[in-house]
Amino acid sequence: KRYNKIMDKGAEELSENMKLLPLSGIISCYSAIVVMIHFGFNHGISQYQGGPAQSSSDYTPIVFVSGAVLSLLYSFYWQQSYTTFTEYFRLKKEFEAKLLEEPPLLTDLKYGNKRRENAAILCADRCAGNLLEQLVPFFVSMFMYATFVDAGGAARIGWAWFVFRSFYPFAFKRFPLLFASTLPAYCCVWYMMGHAAYSAAN
Repeated sequence: KRYNKIMDKGAEELSENMKLLPLSGIISCYSAIVVMIHFGFNHGISQYQGGPAQSSSDYTPIVFVSGAVLSLLYSFYWQQSYTTFTEYFRLKKEFEAKLLEEPPLLTDLKYGNKRRENAAILCADRCAGNLLEQLVPFFVSMFMYATFVDAGGAARIGWAWFVFRSFYPFAFKRFPLLFASTLPAYCCVWYMMGHAAYSAAN
């Protein structure tokens, strides 16, 4: 509670320019994604002939996929902060215009029950949380597929998974369109894991 009071008191002195920090993080992550896509398709998939990985260099195609996926994850982290600050300053203006009875508290929006009641913050939280939840099965299945089936194929499926996961923020607000993001991504994981297990067994 003491920490929350200190944080809320400090938040009262913040200006809307504070949003520039997470916004710069989002832009940086998107830039990293563009770089990973460039190298992934010019020095990754196109340079690989196919087949199971025989050496560390054969994993090159999925290194770029991994970089893009992690950049997407951190862009979602930054989006959480940006959305929280945006909503805080919006509600603060509404309070000053006497449209709200109580002033907004940054800690309520970031850590308390208010974040569940705010649609924008809930969306940002679920985008980051859901992607984080899916990373372990994705990475494990992709590296398994590259090791036992096809490294180039693992990268191609990995890029497909990346595309499906990248429009989760858009789909989250338009249920049941959400399934167009999650279900194909699940299929990518199960396809790679199933084929890798079958190849390993034979």
